[in-house]
Amino acid sequence: MINKLFFSTACFLLLTVQAAAHPHVFVTAAMELDRNEAGEFTAIHHNWVFDEIFSSTVLLDFDANGDGALDEAELVEVGETIKTNIAEYDFFTSTRTGTEIAPIFAPDTITVTFDENNSVVMKHTMTFEKPVKTEVEPLRISVSDPSFYVAFDFTDDAIQMVGTACPHTITIPDFDTLLSDSQTFTEAFFNNPDKPELGDEYYSWIEIKCDTGS
Repeated sequence: MINKLFFSTACFLLLTVQAAAHPHVFVTAAMELDRNEAGEFTAIHHNWVFDEIFSSTVLLDFDANGDGALDEAELVEVGETIKTNIAEYDFFTSTRTGTEIAPIFAPDTITVTFDENNSVVMKHTMTFEKPVKTEVEPLRISVSDPSFYVAFDFTDDAIQMVGTACPHTITIPDFDTLLSDSQTFTEAFFNNPDKPELGDEYYSWIEIKCDTGS
């Protein structure tokens, strides 16, 4: 069932382009960024809280013993299943220094728990292949699903940094303008329904710029 919730090729092929652009899974996201002694960014710690419907489905699908809760082994299975499913999507994480890709490693594990509201909480860490400086070009991070099936929502206070915090901005796409160009959007989805090749302007971006010495 998680496969279907995260991405279903058959589903996308049956939907119109506009329908495919509407999310079905909703995530409240937060992240903490590690910095080394030189002030360079070294890792991203993701914390994602999923919506009630998705969380209920996870409970139903993975409660093998039918006790109405997920034990440690069942939670491990959820984490492994999600990790396998979203690896194809680069774990919904894109990183840039300016416009250049800042390579980042896949997470070793994905930890899944339930919070006091019975919502699925997913945590994982991604480490940059090389520490990222931001004095010249900003670090840009996008947490987005290229298929638009999963919607991620960030608030300004959801971005935390180890050590001295640097200023950051969050840019949300202007979908009214972007979706008005239906030909580009349609071609992207039908050329590759699972992972349409869309420009950076279709994704939300967190941009961080640290002054020298900060």
